[in-house]
Amino acid sequence: MSSITTDTTRPDGTSCPSNSSCDAKHCVCKDTSPPPPPSRWSCAKCTCENSGYASICTVCYTRKPVPENKWSCAKCTCENSGYASICTVCYTRKPVPEDKWSCDTCTFENSNTVFSCKLCDTVKSA
Repeated sequence: MSSITTDTTRPDGTSCPSNSSCDAKHCVCKDTSPPPPPSRWSCAKCTCENSGYASICTVCYTRKPVPENKWSCAKCTCENSGYASICTVCYTRKPVPEDKWSCDTCTFENSNTVFSCKLCDTVKSA
């Protein structure tokens, strides 16, 4: 039975990072360090360099650019996964592109050329 030890020397003589513990039998280090902070970002409007944690520019209040696979909530500015149909913080619905409509039942984004949802067959609301 293997156990996690505080011995940071592996069988091959190399050392684990000081903030890790090592499973000596399998020689696997488990890094317990916190994740690195998000990288800083530069405002497109005023060029101020902002903290990676800031969702708006600290000088001109312009929103932080959102990566393509994410969307920013208009109500609370939370960055949400591109797969989320509602904001994970305030539950506001994801904005729908002008050429689409969001189904009231399942939130699937349908083309404006169809009158019922392609996923659940709900009729498009007025």
